[in-house]
Amino acid sequence: MNIDAALLRAVSPKTGAQFSVRFHLWLGRMRHRHSGAMDIRAWRVPGYRISPYGLLLGYESDGDIIGSSLASILRGKATIGCYSGGASHREFKAFWPRYVKHGLCAFDVSHGWDTKKNFRVCRWCGVEQRLRSRIERRVVQHWEAA
Repeated sequence: MNIDAALLRAVSPKTGAQFSVRFHLWLGRMRHRHSGAMDIRAWRVPGYRISPYGLLLGYESDGDIIGSSLASILRGKATIGCYSGGASHREFKAFWPRYVKHGLCAFDVSHGWDTKKNFRVCRWCGVEQRLRSRIERRVVQHWEAA
């Protein structure tokens, strides 16, 4: 997907808590480094499930991928590298539509919960939930032998 001003605005952390500040800064640096819009795509790393650890983001050059792993971008430790064997990586075309719609929860649409007693927080978007209990009275009927 072309990294242009419209996309940067759409995935800005100012738009919502589900968007990563570090990812947004990395996209801006990549755009600036390559003088305007550029085609940043996502590739799945063989042997990994869809997660920040299993995705490379960057562009293709002579069959290699020039970019960073999403996990290193989110940790703020991203360095641009050359990942050879680009043919073994499969492009993950659904990445951008999912990220624009769900933010970091694109990797775990059911959220990645960190739970403490009766309280949980999504590690990606920061949504908080509290477990509430209520007592319900029900009438249960069943058949018994006479």
